[in-house]
Amino acid sequence: MNSSPHARTISSLSLAQARSQGAALVVSLSLLAIITLLAIAGMNAATLELQMAGNAQAARRALQAADYAIEDALAKANYDLTAAVITPATPVDPSNPNDPDSFSSVTAADATPGGITNAPTESSIGEGIGALRAYHFNIAATGVSSRNAVATATQGFYIIGPGN
Repeated sequence: MNSSPHARTISSLSLAQARSQGAALVVSLSLLAIITLLAIAGMNAATLELQMAGNAQAARRALQAADYAIEDALAKANYDLTAAVITPATPVDPSNPNDPDSFSSVTAADATPGGITNAPTESSIGEGIGALRAYHFNIAATGVSSRNAVATATQGFYIIGPGN
């Protein structure tokens, strides 16, 4: 056996070098694992934000469909004092069969707006220009979009008509 002091020093240095290289490997693997976890967390956050943005867009489209239903009901001017006028679910864009957006509405006479019934009474306004009365109606509209987004909107309005 070689027991010279010089051989012992080389052997001690090699052992110390091997230990430091092993520690560097452990530290670098630990850093790699931490960076991987941070990257996965970042990807999950980005995916969640994308889903939230899509849901918000679908909710806005449903509200726009409900607003369109109110405009459609007002444009049709189909008002009935005795029964509700129902517009069934209708696609917003009938030319696009893949469009999930649709709207529906119910237009009904309000029987007691502010405690006053819509039925004509003997007390009418505008005697010089004829007997007139204000009739109150409500439109309840529903808009539906992708991702099961549903929005409702209500609009009340008056129509001036004959009081008798």
